Parts: sequence; C-alpha cells; structure tokens
Amino acid sequence: MAIERIIFIDDDKVNNSLSRIIARQAIGHFDILTFEKPLEALEYLDEEYQNRESTDASTLIMLDINMPVMNGWEFLDKVSAFPETAQRSLIIYILSSSIDPRDKHRAESHYLVNGYISKPLGSGTLRDLIQVQELKTSGTTK
Repeated sequence: MAIERIIFIDDDKVNNSLSRIIARQAIGHFDILTFEKPLEALEYLDEEYQNRESTDASTLIMLDINMPVMNGWEFLDKVSAFPETAQRSLIIYILSSSIDPRDKHRAESHYLVNGYISKPLGSGTLRDLIQVQELKTSGTTK
C-alpha cells in the first residue's frame, strides 16, 4: 500500500506551516494536509475512509498530543472506532514536543501508533520514515 497523503494534526499554526515546508522539501510528490483541530481531521478521515471497502493507498498522520478541546489520545480513541479497513489505511506517528516518558510509553504501546518522533521534525527523519513504511507495506525488508 503506497502512501498517498500526509496529514499533520497540530493546534499550532506555525508548526503546521513548518511541517508542510519540511514535507515538501523531503518528499514533494504527496498531498499534504494540515489540521489545527483534531475534530476537523476526524471528519475528513471519516469522509475519506469510512465507506471504502478497501484501499490501495494509505495516509500518513503526524499527530500532536497536547491540543485543546481534543488531544491526540482522544483522537486515537475516535479512530479506534473506525472500520478495520480504514484503520489499516492509516499510518499514525506521534509528533510531539512532550518530554514526558509516559507519553512515549503510551505511544509505543498503542496499537494504532507506529512510532514517536520528537519535534522539531527534520526532512531526513520524514524521508526515512516514509521509506521504512513503504518497505513494510510492500512486504520488502532491508
């Protein structure tokens, strides 16, 4: 399953703008979306994936933890209610400035989370992450 888009979910507009620039530099050929409100991201994903029987493309989500109204953990709880085909199409990484080891442990133990990345996001980190995910989904290993 190839990655077709990257979604950044962060309540900080500046972080989203920087992430978009970094993503364009690292891997310019993907659709790049940003959401400052996790609820809007959920609505978008619901429209995109809820009614699909299957998909041959996936969405990479870079999710902040500490956000008002709905935090990253609450977002993951909502995604957990999505159909399994939709969940399999989502590759979720936590992208956070949190230094709390409990956040890292929680991310590592959550079945929807593929990893934890500390801010700031670098273009090399993003490029490597995408390469690893595409190798995993193609069934190829290094």
